[in-house]
Amino acid sequence: MLRTFAAILVAGCLHCVTHCTADTDLSDTIDIKKPLCSFDEQKMLAQINSYRSLHSSPPLQWSRTLASDSRKTANELKRRFKCKLPLYYRDKIGTNYISASIRSFSEELVTRFWYDGHRDYDFKEGGPANRNPNVMSFTEMIWKSTREVGCGVTCCDDSKIMVICRFSPAGNVQGYFTENVLEKIGSSKEPGSTPKSAETQTRVHEEAQEL
Repeated sequence: MLRTFAAILVAGCLHCVTHCTADTDLSDTIDIKKPLCSFDEQKMLAQINSYRSLHSSPPLQWSRTLASDSRKTANELKRRFKCKLPLYYRDKIGTNYISASIRSFSEELVTRFWYDGHRDYDFKEGGPANRNPNVMSFTEMIWKSTREVGCGVTCCDDSKIMVICRFSPAGNVQGYFTENVLEKIGSSKEPGSTPKSAETQTRVHEEAQEL
């Protein structure tokens, strides 16, 4: 089990990154030429905290520093790698990435996509049940000892938006999953589980993808 878990953790880290550095200058700005290339910080924070509350994790505070770092990273990936994730970003933890259609983008879609990784998490064993990398995005988002989050976006082209959220202290630390990723509380309803958002939920895995 330990060997399997270690292999899954390494695979998951291909999609969960932290402590990214970036160039300066214009990398800290969102592409203002595309008005749709933006998001609501309060909505994003509220969505993340709603999911955390389902698993007895305390609410996070918004960090301007982490948000700034996320914007820098997003713009660096756009400028240098056309929004593709280079190998040297993939051996770290603490950050969730996602790219989605600008047309269907919403804070709900982003967080719902990450949260859906809970389907592949083994709460009894305290680790991923399979190699689905999205499970690491789920555990990062609800990691109990995390205290802050900050997100940034950039538009990769005329149709795609990339979202990066950084968490601190970083989660997904091997050996600490059991105490930081708790089972869902009773029959608590998941955010967005209303008829109004049903269409959004059905397109989450069609419109969103991890880098």
